[in-house]
Amino acid sequence: MDRNDLACPEGLNELGRKAHSAIVAELERQEATHTGGCKAFYSPTEWRARGEDYGLKSVLIVVHDGGAHAAAFNWNYECYEVVEDMRKALEVVGCFVEQCTSWYSAVYKISGRYQMLRGAKEDIGKALVSLNNLMDTMCDRAAAQPDARFEHNKYNLEEVIDAIICAKDNLGKIEIPKE
Repeated sequence: MDRNDLACPEGLNELGRKAHSAIVAELERQEATHTGGCKAFYSPTEWRARGEDYGLKSVLIVVHDGGAHAAAFNWNYECYEVVEDMRKALEVVGCFVEQCTSWYSAVYKISGRYQMLRGAKEDIGKALVSLNNLMDTMCDRAAAQPDARFEHNKYNLEEVIDAIICAKDNLGKIEIPKE
């Protein structure tokens, strides 16, 4: 049976409907709309009525067992770019997805703490790039080659260190090693 049941379930709140639309649009972009014969989306109310344990406080449930769309939700498929594209599509509407089991995932509203962690991750990524540039600069200086990047990279590192300190203050979990 060739069934692509991507219908939006009844009873979703506005955020759940936005998440559904974002997911369907991304699956269409990826050409991964075949559901393997399964109904792909459930409301949390429908999910609770089925007696399921996980995802009950989500805004939307995605069943991906046997479907072409599984690679966008199940990390075991090792299609990390596909999963990342889905994460980005959901983030635009204020949601993130969490794999509950190998066959279904739940979509949740992004909280302030999640946004803070995403920002800290981006700052750490910038720090790694700056450290790499600083290492290149130091190698150039050791070889007696002048490099104007040194002061710029030093400034970038100071900005990133400030961001990490702010993240530590806000989250209380990031520790900065003492020299």
